[in-house]
Amino acid sequence: MRLHVPPEEAEGFVPFIRQAESNRERREFRGAMAAWDRAVEALARGSFSRGGADQLAWTRLARAELAWQLGRWDQVLEDAEAITVLDGQLQEETGALPRVWTLSSMVHVANGHYRKAEALLEQARDRLAQSPDPLERAPVLLELGALHNKIGQHAAGQAELEEARNLIGDQVEEPRAARAAVKLAIEQGLAAFRQGFLEEARSFTENALALARQHLPRTCQEADAHRFLAIVSSVQGFYVEALRGYLRALEIYREQGSLLGQTKVYGSIGQSLLELSRVDEALFALNRARTLAVKLGADTQKASLYGKLGTIYREREDFDKAVEYHLKDVELARRFGNDRALGFAFRNLGLSYRARGEGDEARSYLFESLERFAGLGDHSRVVMLRLDLAEVWLDGGHFMKAEEQFQAVRSLLEQAQPQGERARMHLLQGVLHRELRRTSEAERELTAALQILTSLQPSRMLVEVHFELARLYQTTADSHRAVSHLKMAQGLARQLGLNRLRKSVVGLLEQINELELVRLIVQEIEREQALARLTSAGARPRNKEA
Repeated sequence: MRLHVPPEEAEGFVPFIRQAESNRERREFRGAMAAWDRAVEALARGSFSRGGADQLAWTRLARAELAWQLGRWDQVLEDAEAITVLDGQLQEETGALPRVWTLSSMVHVANGHYRKAEALLEQARDRLAQSPDPLERAPVLLELGALHNKIGQHAAGQAELEEARNLIGDQVEEPRAARAAVKLAIEQGLAAFRQGFLEEARSFTENALALARQHLPRTCQEADAHRFLAIVSSVQGFYVEALRGYLRALEIYREQGSLLGQTKVYGSIGQSLLELSRVDEALFALNRARTLAVKLGADTQKASLYGKLGTIYREREDFDKAVEYHLKDVELARRFGNDRALGFAFRNLGLSYRARGEGDEARSYLFESLERFAGLGDHSRVVMLRLDLAEVWLDGGHFMKAEEQFQAVRSLLEQAQPQGERARMHLLQGVLHRELRRTSEAERELTAALQILTSLQPSRMLVEVHFELARLYQTTADSHRAVSHLKMAQGLARQLGLNRLRKSVVGLLEQINELELVRLIVQEIEREQALARLTSAGARPRNKEA
């Protein structure tokens, strides 16, 4: 930090600043905060012939930046207010004020106060309009573009990101430029992700990660890139890659003391584990995220966690509890005025009503969700919602209504979509054809779903495809193939802990061939006992003479 006061007047606070900067470099964050506190106190008590207000503003800003990282958001807002009070006394018209307004806006975004955040960012942008330094203006435009994209104002958001890109240029050796370039690449990836262009999203994010590793190693910027790349991998069905990415991000966030980063990673881990039907592990991750979110006071994170915890209760067949949590999610999303969050909340609520057997309520909330995502131009989520609706219509035997949803999805699937959604489309069309006794069409669609899913991680949908193929072959009296698929379904359902599906598999196997059911039980017990013997042998102490 450069001096703004005469050197002979700086002895009372400079040692504290040096101590704070040194502690931060060594990641001794508690000591760094204490030193910043002492520096601010010394400056507030001091009397200076010139530059005192600017020195105090920059010192408060440095403390606020560390406080943001450590999740001490009340301190951020306190310092932002104190620096704003100094406006008019500062010799620098830009400097600390726009940066602390940007920092304060990030706190408001995390708490769901989007309009407050937008007003602060626009204030910072206007203050910097005449700044000759493009790297002062770029971070404000990046945060403003990210916010506008988040709340569905895509035209404004994309324009702001493009303006930021022009300001950053191609020279990213300077840390400020590298930070801005990494943020830009992640936001570009996020925009592509929301439109369903997953390979484009991956490309942008891999670029962000490469930049961060080269210029900003082991920083929160590198962790951000790992986290978002892991989200893309998870949606593409590459769960092992995703979980490894989350782990790398979590390690860095912990090193940097970033509670918000850790909260987001644990929430994402929970979501991926839910998709793998690893409910107990997902519950651990989500409860950890909730603990951190409460500690931070991060209301938007708490809201998203209500949705994920509701999904866990749905998986556990506690549908009333699931609906209760999803209603809390809806309430918070309405309060924040965030259409994207509300879209997810309505979808989760609709799916829980479907699981509870209330088709009309389910369709109502799913349509609400569809309208939100269509309005946001999020094609990927529109595909997901239309398939949700098709599934509800199939539940009630409304086959033509289901076909209408499939027709609407086909044009969207021509765009880049996750393999999982393509597989789901084949699965549901296979079910429709089976119900309408179109055997060859049903077999073609279900086989196409199976080919996609066997190339991905084992999942609930893969179990469902095997089960539906078994039901199809039951109708054609091909008991050999039906039993083969049921055995596959049973093994996968057992591996993934899908008890409801296991019951359905056992019930169908009993109908087709009860002797095969007994054989399956015997084989499972034999495998369990063999595994227990191996485990017991591995646990015995080795013979020293062997």
